[in-house]
Amino acid sequence: MNNESLVLKLISMILKSEEKCIGIDDKAEKETGFSFIGKKVLIRSRDAGVHFGTLIEDRDSHVVLSNARRMDRFYIGGGEDSLSGVARQGILKDDANSRISGVVPIQKIVNHCEIIALENNSAIETTESAPVFNKR
Repeated sequence: MNNESLVLKLISMILKSEEKCIGIDDKAEKETGFSFIGKKVLIRSRDAGVHFGTLIEDRDSHVVLSNARRMDRFYIGGGEDSLSGVARQGILKDDANSRISGVVPIQKIVNHCEIIALENNSAIETTESAPVFNKR
């Protein structure tokens, strides 16, 4: 086998492996027509914590967000104490105790274990407009 054939075979193998990268969520999306792509979401990652942004890619091993913000500590508007509460009610406005980073244009997050779509404009607005945490 010459080098050109070897390269073509390798490219073919890579493309086939990408086709096989369909997880349970992707199969469900095909069956139901629902997709998180393009929605404002909260991502919980095993290693990187909680992030908020617009989902632009969802793979088995990673997700990619646009306009991403890391949420190290946050308090929920309705007093609920869960990430699902953030999706429903957003975070407290102007809460000095929250620790939310500034916006990163594009962020890849590996080993995500949860994707939650924000449910209403209020939840989106309070999370998007939360002040950037500044330690000073």
